[in-house]
Amino acid sequence: MKSAAGFESADPTLTATVTGTVGTETLNYTLFRDAGNTVGTYPITVTLGENPNYQVTATNGTFTINRAALTVKAEDKEKTFGEEDPELTATVSGLKYDDDEDVVSYTLSRTPGENIGTYTITPAGDAVQGNYNVTYVPGTLTISSSDVVVVQIAGHHDTAVYNGVEHTVSGYDVISISNPLYTEADFTYSGTSSASGTDVGTTYMGLNADQFINTNANFAHVNFNVMEDGWQTVTKATATVTANDLSKTYGETDPELTATVVGAVGNETLNYTLSRAHGNTVGTYPITVNLGSNPNYEIETIGGIFTINKKAATVVADSVGKTYRDADPVLTATITGAVGSDNIAFTLSRAAGENVGTYPITVTLGSNPNYEVTPTNGIFIIEKKAVTVVANNNSKIYGSADPELTASVTGTLGSDVINYTLSRVAGEIVGTYPITVTPGTNPNYEVNPVSGTFTINKKPAKVVADNKSKAYGNADPVLTDTVSGTVGSDALNYTLSREAGENVGPYPITVTLGENPNYQVTPTSGTLTITPVSAMVMADNKEKVRGRSGADRHHCRSEEWRS
Repeated sequence: MKSAAGFESADPTLTATVTGTVGTETLNYTLFRDAGNTVGTYPITVTLGENPNYQVTATNGTFTINRAALTVKAEDKEKTFGEEDPELTATVSGLKYDDDEDVVSYTLSRTPGENIGTYTITPAGDAVQGNYNVTYVPGTLTISSSDVVVVQIAGHHDTAVYNGVEHTVSGYDVISISNPLYTEADFTYSGTSSASGTDVGTTYMGLNADQFINTNANFAHVNFNVMEDGWQTVTKATATVTANDLSKTYGETDPELTATVVGAVGNETLNYTLSRAHGNTVGTYPITVNLGSNPNYEIETIGGIFTINKKAATVVADSVGKTYRDADPVLTATITGAVGSDNIAFTLSRAAGENVGTYPITVTLGSNPNYEVTPTNGIFIIEKKAVTVVANNNSKIYGSADPELTASVTGTLGSDVINYTLSRVAGEIVGTYPITVTPGTNPNYEVNPVSGTFTINKKPAKVVADNKSKAYGNADPVLTDTVSGTVGSDALNYTLSREAGENVGPYPITVTLGENPNYQVTPTSGTLTITPVSAMVMADNKEKVRGRSGADRHHCRSEEWRS
């Protein structure tokens, strides 16, 4: 509905504040604003005229159009009890220009209720709409009484839940009385009715409208309306059978299936069985509640979950090893936790390498859906190969240069070379000296060094006694010899002596050796020859007197020889 006050208020007179003029002089200017009549701001422009004595600075202003006040008032309504509601309407006031009611959007509603009385009609909408601030004013719906009273009656409805005992119901209920000025006490029922039962089911009781009496003579007319006969209904008790969630570890025997029962009456037991889906591998299997006959119950079944959990198992790589350059042994592992003849899927591998050292053995798991497998890696050990380095016994003759020291190596593989050095104890005199094997770095071998012996043997030497001679009766010549085989300035220890005797003849000259630790001395004897000296026997010329005896002659000869 359009308000008759559909016009716009006129603009106020535009004004300006002037400063700086002399005396009562006025400035020549005009004011105007931009066209427009919707809510908003519009510039007010100062347009200067001729002002020859002034240098005028013009400052524009702002013209603001604010929202107008608009009222939406719900119109009062009325109806008679039992009638349909009239259409709810409202009056809109405060519209400007040619605006119609469509510029405002609103709804109308009333407080619920059908009894005699007054009910508020409430208009509602946004407080700010377009160019308006909207105010909403409620109205009233009045429901008045009627001369005709309608009483709606229904037999009692007892919807008891089965609980194992008998339920009884009787009487009726007044559903509604069309005139709220009267109460149920104004009516009586002359008949009787009842129904009873224990088990689930419905037992009816009948009501007769003719047996209802109006005890209040003030009513112009009363219609008794039996809406429904009464009945007593024992409904099924609500119960739930919830299969309990259960679990086991793979390989174990199933535990007994159980359920939680809620709602059974007294010590009654519900008829049901439990079963789970077939399967023995790891996973979840529904547990189903299978109901039997339970006539007094409305049973909700809630399935459970039977979980087969993975079984814990371990795969522990056995630590193994070999000697350097041997073939790898077969990698093995110790498995615990496997069920029956189940095989745990895994592979074993060791880190690459053939030198002495430790290499991890890795357990790589395959697919083991029924097991939670814990792998434990092992160690592959390549141990050093035993090798023997035996220093070869060596020797030299005293005074000669050392020969090269050598050794015999046993136990190496392929072209491997053992790193070692040989040395002997210092010394150059005849005797034995240990030859020591000193191993170097041999990461793949355990070297067993065996020492040798370096022998300095005695050097052969000769002492040859020089043959000597002398004339009988002379002094012995100095005994001399010839020595061969000695080293450098070495001197041999020996003495020379000859056999005693001074007569003409040969006498052995003996070489008697002393201590000569560095030499094997061969002595060669010589000969001292005593040669006879020259002598003469010359008979002296003699003479005698003739006549001596023979004896006398012999004697004389003897004396001559001696002389």
